[in-house]
Amino acid sequence: MNRTKLFQEDLAQKLTLMIDRYFHSIKENDSSESLNRKYREVNIAPVNYASLGELEYKINTFDEEQDDAKFLLLASKLCETEIINIHSMIPRGHIKPKPKLLLECISESLSKYYKNDRPEHIGPYTPKDKIYSPVVDIGISPSVQLRRGEKHHSLAVYPLLNGRLIFDCFSNLLLIQRLAEQLERIAKVNFEKLQLPFYWRLNNIRPLSLFAIEIENQPNNKHLLGDFLNCLMLSRYPILLVPENRLDACFEVVKLTRFILDVKQINVFDLLSQVCILSVGQFRDIINPLLIGYNIEPLIFPEYR
Repeated sequence: MNRTKLFQEDLAQKLTLMIDRYFHSIKENDSSESLNRKYREVNIAPVNYASLGELEYKINTFDEEQDDAKFLLLASKLCETEIINIHSMIPRGHIKPKPKLLLECISESLSKYYKNDRPEHIGPYTPKDKIYSPVVDIGISPSVQLRRGEKHHSLAVYPLLNGRLIFDCFSNLLLIQRLAEQLERIAKVNFEKLQLPFYWRLNNIRPLSLFAIEIENQPNNKHLLGDFLNCLMLSRYPILLVPENRLDACFEVVKLTRFILDVKQINVFDLLSQVCILSVGQFRDIINPLLIGYNIEPLIFPEYR
């Protein structure tokens, strides 16, 4: 296994551990205990909610709480409801997914797309006619497993009633906000050095991951464009990590798409400018202090930047 893959596996394990410790700290505080007592019997019916506000209204006075405990509880209940709905869709005799972690950093995160796969799907569901389904280096998502010992994958590979709301809940957690803000700040500096705008506001109505991270280790720019598209298609927050000595070449591709937009009015640039582009070293400098704050060792290979 090469150094990039080892770094990827280490990142996945340590981010998962950090998220787990963060959730544990939320559940230990008084606010979380109070919320769980108050809403222990609340059931979120398997319907499609238009917004978090509508969901809160239907399950009564959740809007009085505005902290991590509220959003973690909502995400947990939404995931529980999705599992029940997925089990009802899968025909008898087929293997049904078991929930694993509420939010996991999954290395080589799979996607599954079929021609009959639609967000509004109701009733028994048997996938038919598989179409191209990209894989990202790392996807952060609620995870499920089909068989013991099998690789975990995102809950959102199944048609979900409220997938977007699940990721809305996670996006409201303070740790996620802090991480997103730091990533965005550095990426914006990278873009501004080249007088390019950066808009990290991707409107993905059906993300499979909260964050999708591609780690670029190929000298071929065709491969680079594939990494851009994979993380754009699959996540709410797309991230591309590039070794320091490849960062300029990566931005040359972005500058080309801006040139093509200006000269030919073919707009690929607006997509690529929504990807958070960082050097591996910049990303490491953001993640390591967070890991250390949760008593987790920094990422391996400090020289890999």
